[in-house]
Amino acid sequence: MSNLYKDLGGEDTIFNVLQCFYQKIREDDLIRRSFSKVDINRLIEVQTQFLCEFLGGTGDYDPAELMELHNQVNFSAEDFSGALKWLEIALREAAISIDDVQTILETAHKNKHRIINIKF
Repeated sequence: MSNLYKDLGGEDTIFNVLQCFYQKIREDDLIRRSFSKVDINRLIEVQTQFLCEFLGGTGDYDPAELMELHNQVNFSAEDFSGALKWLEIALREAAISIDDVQTILETAHKNKHRIINIKF
């Protein structure tokens, strides 16, 4: 099994993808309202550390802080689907391989109940 952390290009790439992703969220009239109470810059920092560790690298993230930030987001099922669309676009813009994009999206979808507090 490959190490997605290394395949993606490490922490710098993950940070850049998250910056791009959240910029797209901020520009989306429907989804951005869900993030109105969240410090996006802090969320990017914490998620970068989480994803580095989750994808096979090293990370020093606080699960409680990530959950606290996520609990400030009021997501619907449609918002989650829209966010996955923006994530896919951000990953492709970062020249991530199609296979790795699919793996990340499938993992996100399978773990949506862990990613954010959403009622489906």
